[in-house]
Amino acid sequence: MYYPMQAAATTALNGPVDFMATRNATFKERSDVVVKGLRAVGLEVENPKATSTSGPPFPKDFRRKSSGFKVLDAINVWMIPGSMYGKYGEGYLRIALTHPTKRLAEAMKRLKEFMA
Repeated sequence: MYYPMQAAATTALNGPVDFMATRNATFKERSDVVVKGLRAVGLEVENPKATSTSGPPFPKDFRRKSSGFKVLDAINVWMIPGSMYGKYGEGYLRIALTHPTKRLAEAMKRLKEFMA
């Protein structure tokens, strides 16, 4: 007898995986857009591996508490302060790669203009 969670896990592990290549390519494209945009404004950032977020350090000019970087109000781009994830996130940003590539490209364009 299976419990519902066991049955769901078994189905998921034995189910189709053909969607993964397309999904992975989509996230790589989004990641590339964000990393390129962040590097264009001088942030040191690596391409994230197997994640749906990017976590660059704050720009040196904004090296104060995470809450001090207010791009949402200035350019309508939402970047979550890393401090929301605990003390080890302080000094970093979190950018979700779950938005469409076109929208992420626009956000990086606005960030570049804001940082200029």
